[in-house]
Amino acid sequence: MSGDNTTASNTAIVNLIVHSPVPMTSSSQIRQFNNLILWHSTFYNVPLLIRDANTGSNRGFDIRNNVFHQFSIEGSQDLSRIPNSVVDFNHFYQLAWNQSVPLGTNGTTGDPMYVNAGSPPAGLHVQTSSPAYHSGSALECVPADITGTRLFDGPNP
Repeated sequence: MSGDNTTASNTAIVNLIVHSPVPMTSSSQIRQFNNLILWHSTFYNVPLLIRDANTGSNRGFDIRNNVFHQFSIEGSQDLSRIPNSVVDFNHFYQLAWNQSVPLGTNGTTGDPMYVNAGSPPAGLHVQTSSPAYHSGSALECVPADITGTRLFDGPNP
């Protein structure tokens, strides 16, 4: 997902871990998207940038229940201008590109407090004292995380 002309069409990414042992300085980028689903994924030490988000060629993305080291949408932060798009229940460790608020609704911010980030995937579970702990939303089509741990519905498991 890097480069200036990357297109994601009719793509579902679920329970993905993108992990780098050291922080990356360049972003994974998606320039154009049509019907992109990104659910229950963790981007550790890897920034994600959706470029030119409000151009007329972009249609429909659903980004929910993710933990992002850095995430940004280039251009206007008015996601309502992108037809059929949802950004909901995500956790943001660092806001990128001078964004002042988390993108979407029901977002949380702060150190995700991983159990042991050096030991993925199990080490990327968050501690019970994390602001990301139980901050997601249940999606019936994704009953468990990448390690097989059953997911929950909001703040009360």
